Amino acid sequence: MSAAKLVIFDYSGTLSLEAPRFGASGNLTKTLKETGLVKLGVTTPEIFWEDIVIPSWDEGSTTAVGYKTIFEKRIRKIFPENSAVLSDAEIARSVSDFVDRYFDHSMIDKRWRPALVCLKEAPSVRAIIATDHYREATAAIVRSLGEITISSISAVEGYLAARKGSFIVANSAEIGFHKADRKFWDVLKSGVPLTAIQRILLIDDFGSNENVRSAFGTREKVIARQKKTTLLLEEIFDAEVTVIPFVVERRRGKESIGRQIREISCAIKEFIASDERGSTNG
Repeated sequence: MSAAKLVIFDYSGTLSLEAPRFGASGNLTKTLKETGLVKLGVTTPEIFWEDIVIPSWDEGSTTAVGYKTIFEKRIRKIFPENSAVLSDAEIARSVSDFVDRYFDHSMIDKRWRPALVCLKEAPSVRAIIATDHYREATAAIVRSLGEITISSISAVEGYLAARKGSFIVANSAEIGFHKADRKFWDVLKSGVPLTAIQRILLIDDFGSNENVRSAFGTREKVIARQKKTTLLLEEIFDAEVTVIPFVVERRRGKESIGRQIREISCAIKEFIASDERGSTNG
């Protein structure tokens, strides 16, 4: 593969603004009731985050076990009395309903479409969606891209199986390491022949737009994650890296967020059009 430029997007909190909003207290409480998870013991958002998600995040986001399987395992471990009363089918049905709703809610924001289509049509640029996520996220991202007529393929399948203009989906659950780990990018570079990269544009919220309960988006962790990821990309690809942090101020309205996406989209188009020896604004 020959590509002079690389554009890397984060997924949850960047391309998908609704993914972290799914975990907002009001919506989460409602969904736990509607899916029957309250009957299984997951009665509050606090229990969901502190007893289900946070303790199992490392396993869920670096192995192929999957969100549904891990969720079921946690319920059986934490609430054995409920597991003894309810059938395996009932537990699986509630968990599956919840997880499916989450990924259905986590589609790519339509306001990114012009920039993504522009990248699809740029022969000298390779686009990658790099995410720390559960295994099921890959299929959700591929489906979401398909809805805007963009083909995509998992990074572990290899670029040779992809058609021209396809995006690469690099999911930590499939790669086995988080984005802040050098091995994530080593595996990506070796599995997808990114040989001629001179410049990289990284668009990422670095966890700043995640739900506050997730403990993923504290200011200190966001800053450290941005710095480490940038240094890793510079070192591994031996390329100039431009970073555009996508930080959504929750107090501002949809119009402000839309304007921010349009500004970043303009920066992406400038990056595509600029000469490899030039510089890009952003």
